[in-house]
Amino acid sequence: MCNSVNKDEEGDDDNASVAPSLADTPGQIKRVKKEEDRKAIIESSPNAGEIQPHKVFCKGCETWIKLGRDTRYSLRPWRLHSSRCLGNL
Repeated sequence: MCNSVNKDEEGDDDNASVAPSLADTPGQIKRVKKEEDRKAIIESSPNAGEIQPHKVFCKGCETWIKLGRDTRYSLRPWRLHSSRCLGNL
């Protein structure tokens, strides 16, 4: 019985939007597996200027932020920078 409940919950998660779930749970960061979802999260950031698979231009401090070599649109470096950027808009 527990397994059927977990499957239903997983199905609901697949249909849910990723970005709002991040905003609803501050302090908890959900892993975003799809490249297009990671890109959309960066695009929705007010400080994000030009976005490339491995770097983002921060409009707040006017510098390029490296996102890493292995994963396209990696969120961790951008989130870390955004939390510390002195030029936040």
